[in-house]
Amino acid sequence: MDNQQVYASIDLELSGFDPVTDEIIEIGIIRFVVEDGVCKVLSEWGTLVRPSSNIRNRILGLTGILPDEAARAPLWSEVEAEVFAQLKDVIIVGHGLDLDIKFLEAKGLTFALESIDTLELSQIFLPTHHSYNLENLAHACGVVHTDTHRALSDAFATLEVLKKLIGVFWALPEASRATLMRVLAMRKNTWGELFKLAFKTEVFVFNNTAGSKELPEYVLPSEVLSDPWSIIQVQTGNRAEPEWAHLNNGSASWVVAFPSR
Repeated sequence: MDNQQVYASIDLELSGFDPVTDEIIEIGIIRFVVEDGVCKVLSEWGTLVRPSSNIRNRILGLTGILPDEAARAPLWSEVEAEVFAQLKDVIIVGHGLDLDIKFLEAKGLTFALESIDTLELSQIFLPTHHSYNLENLAHACGVVHTDTHRALSDAFATLEVLKKLIGVFWALPEASRATLMRVLAMRKNTWGELFKLAFKTEVFVFNNTAGSKELPEYVLPSEVLSDPWSIIQVQTGNRAEPEWAHLNNGSASWVVAFPSR
């Protein structure tokens, strides 16, 4: 256990979008490790956080948080130490993480390790899906997610969607997995190591195209593999933009590459 990398699926509910003027009103954290090829939950922790002013009605309606619940919640100063302890030395996992990270960094939390964003992963592994919000993805992946826009519930749904995406990876042909891992190693993506370790996950074939049974092979042109700074969008078939059209020449129907961040 001492040498295992700990991951934390997190979600924040916020009073707005500006970390300077708005506040964290709820946080949920699910810590897990990959043990014997599967994701094993270590702990679940969450709390409401009392804001300094009334929460907007729109946010109350979205989350279902009651004003008296918020008024009785602990202040950030009372939960800060626990949040920092929960997230110390972990790789954080979240859905649309950028905003959550900005709020946590505004509170003084720093992340030495790279994060894993299931929003980005779903766009890579489910490139033709019509919606990438967490509620829709959870439904499409068969994940039970009834308490939406509540922090601990969303953190749980994020972890379950991540497991499904790992299952999509293991449903790919072996040559495709090897190609992806080669690119990830070159770019040092954290999630590649997680996907490789979680080898006992349930294989999951996601396909929203009626009658289609096969997932296409992932094909990356040689110039992408040799140039770690290439930035190429995910494209499929005739959806390719004109400047990327040459990538779809030949029999390959999918092209996937990873932008440098």
